[in-house]
Amino acid sequence: MKIEIAIEGPREALLILLQRAEGGAWRPENQFERMEDSGERSRIIFIQEEAGLDHALSRLSRIVTNLERTLFPENTFQFRTKNLAYAEPKGAGRRGGLYSPIPSLEIQSWDPSLKPTTDLDGIILDSKNAFGTGGHPTTRLCLECLETLAGNKTQDWGLEGREVLDFGCGTGLLAIAAVKMGASRAMGVDIVQDAARTAERNVRLNGLTDKIIIRWGDWNQVHGRYDLILANLVASALLRSGGQISQYLKEGGRAVISGFSGKQMEDMERFFRATGLKTIYRSSLDVWGMLFMEHRSTI
Repeated sequence: MKIEIAIEGPREALLILLQRAEGGAWRPENQFERMEDSGERSRIIFIQEEAGLDHALSRLSRIVTNLERTLFPENTFQFRTKNLAYAEPKGAGRRGGLYSPIPSLEIQSWDPSLKPTTDLDGIILDSKNAFGTGGHPTTRLCLECLETLAGNKTQDWGLEGREVLDFGCGTGLLAIAAVKMGASRAMGVDIVQDAARTAERNVRLNGLTDKIIIRWGDWNQVHGRYDLILANLVASALLRSGGQISQYLKEGGRAVISGFSGKQMEDMERFFRATGLKTIYRSSLDVWGMLFMEHRSTI
């Protein structure tokens, strides 16, 4: 499967990025697609085979980080993959649009005949323009972790009454599930405008507009600290944006981090430990991994 990688930023910076990408050890031969101009910002498009996606994104991310630190300190770049980095399993949503990624939750694919619901055990989900049907192993790992936390009613740390941030929310599924499982409120943020709009729609379909807020953007849309942060993102996005997770967690807060392969577990754990997070436990499903981590000021 081919993946579209879009990087947005100043045109001059993108031209330098393209030159450095083509001149380095990784050469995107026949993969540069086009450049699009829109006002002061431009967008450069690469087409990448799925098998080499993480390597390509990591290479491009390193170049962009260097440009931001040296030649363009007052500008930021935005990466988008149109959520094609993961292929959602075709089985998700079968049996008339019903799917149960975990035992306690049933997802109903939206159709025009459905009315908004407040059913605590079910979620209506329109996933046309965003990632997150509940079928991908990384999403299931996150949902399983939420299910475990929801069951910890008599233990030290449970989901009941918690404030949750779903960073890179896609359809908003994880934020919606967290609230339905007991969290008091949630915020979802996604850098892709279509995804944010889809998440807002799903929040309305599930009757949770009083408990869930969706924002289009990145960390600049996040204010305050949260009890729990969910981040289900491709590995390169975690390495680029995940370093700020601990800054938005309360002392003793937890983070559910997924979107990376099992082979990357050690590297991811090392990266997030350096940001102030301590691993509580790991989990894996198929070839994918998940970290459940805690924020402490001293580790």
